[in-house]
Amino acid sequence: MANVFKRTDIKDQRRWYYRYIDESGKARVRAGFRDKKQTERLAIEREETARRIREGLVDPAEERLKEHRARPICEHVHEYQAMLTARKRTQTHVRNTLSDIQLAIKTLGWQRIGDINAAELEHHLTTLRTDRDWSPRTYNSHLVACKSFTSWLRRTGRVTVDPLAMLSRMKESGERKRPRRALSETEIT
Repeated sequence: MANVFKRTDIKDQRRWYYRYIDESGKARVRAGFRDKKQTERLAIEREETARRIREGLVDPAEERLKEHRARPICEHVHEYQAMLTARKRTQTHVRNTLSDIQLAIKTLGWQRIGDINAAELEHHLTTLRTDRDWSPRTYNSHLVACKSFTSWLRRTGRVTVDPLAMLSRMKESGERKRPRRALSETEIT
């Protein structure tokens, strides 16, 4: 039976916590709500789900997918940022990648990972390319940032299928928008 209590070892004592037995038989403690009744309902629901998983009535992978779909997309982006930092990517790379992802999320109004849509992103990037006069390389950098995020979502089991897998990069060959040149003598000095 799940029980509800307040923690005394932390600053925020307005929140209720609950203890329940998970599907593997371990006791777990989770944060609930500020309302005791809501926390009790959540605890009973968690315990019931754990019982159904133990009895083989529910697939645990589907339950994890459901939990990931319910979380805000910004939480997934923060975890992706932590992964990039842990893999020792440069701060510039992390900042640029997250900026590109957050631009798409904000502009397209994605709230959850289930909202990610390839057609919307392609239209968004094409519109930005024409409005801001982007080169194919800039378009590709924004696309690759978003695709790397959704690929990470698939690899970590947060989605079953990569929603942006069908999008492909633009050809970058051809005339450069800003051709390179040698420095003049005055620029060298």
